[in-house]
Amino acid sequence: MAALALCSARLPAAQWFSQAHVQVNSFVEDNVRLQANGGKGSAGVGLGGRLALALRDELSRWEIGVGAQRRHYVAAPGLDTTNIDLAAGITRDLERGHFVLDAAYRRDSSLSSEEGTSGLVQQRVRRERRSLEGSWVHRVDERLTLTFSPGYESAAYEKAVLFGFSDYRYGSLATEVRYGVDERSSLFGGVSYSTYAGSQRDYRARMPAIFIGGTRRSYGDWDLSVRVGVRKDQHETATGSKSGNSLIYGLTLEHAGPTDKLELVLERDARPAGTGEMLGTEHLALRWGRRLTPRWRLQADADLYRNRRLSALGTARERRFLRLTPRLSYQLAPEWRLVGGYRFRYQRYADATDSARAGMLFFNVIYDELPLP
Repeated sequence: MAALALCSARLPAAQWFSQAHVQVNSFVEDNVRLQANGGKGSAGVGLGGRLALALRDELSRWEIGVGAQRRHYVAAPGLDTTNIDLAAGITRDLERGHFVLDAAYRRDSSLSSEEGTSGLVQQRVRRERRSLEGSWVHRVDERLTLTFSPGYESAAYEKAVLFGFSDYRYGSLATEVRYGVDERSSLFGGVSYSTYAGSQRDYRARMPAIFIGGTRRSYGDWDLSVRVGVRKDQHETATGSKSGNSLIYGLTLEHAGPTDKLELVLERDARPAGTGEMLGTEHLALRWGRRLTPRWRLQADADLYRNRRLSALGTARERRFLRLTPRLSYQLAPEWRLVGGYRFRYQRYADATDSARAGMLFFNVIYDELPLP
């Protein structure tokens, strides 16, 4: 009994935490299908919510979350969609590191899932995506850290062949060695291996890569991370195979001041696409925010994509895509805020003579519980 009492004193009872999110949207857009000929406009409304639960003790953190979003278009009912999100994860502190495992299920549509890859957002095609990701970080000593990161995802599309999509499976594995030069700088290097298989297209890709990089935290709350490497691309279809080498890189610059936040990301790599093949992707992202007063906040997001085929065996159309979203928010209360803004989208395929443009005005009412501790 004395030993049991001692263990109870050292290991306090686990604590439960919860966080809720509710959002009501209204919008009007002039080209809801992002068509090159101008397309059709529509007003619409949306309602979404999410609930997250977390169980935490001294060594572990368990989380589960469930969310749903419903979006209705007044003049384009064929685009109405209901998205569902389920997620679960665990973080476990180890003696000399930590372990993370996350599983997720998402039921959405091509209206959002293809913006960063193929650009096939003209039709609402239902998609189910399942993913499992993990990481194990081990501190060898005060300066040296090893990281092992596996991942897997699969996607299935409704009536895939009819709309030019393909179900796929994608797996990845990466190992990284990081050395802390000093309190503000580190160097790292590693290798990765990824595979992709598109079901309807009978397409397969194997992509080993090697990379090096470094990070630097300067005085004044600026963080810089740079990565560069080489990836070997091996593609196979029913008609043949092809291989080649590709340059990969990434740059992240972050700043967090008393009233301003800035994040700039530039990357070049390959992404799995719903068209049944891996696409080479160059992505420039900007996230900026400034607190104007204790209640007013101005923010802007920008994303520029360039997608291209990685081999002559591919069938995807090369394209450029731009999305700009400036917005202004007002904090009504600690958990309530109003958000209004404008979203601009631009898309152009390399083999097309016309480009597509779409502008949307939106107004949202958002309830957010205070973040989980």
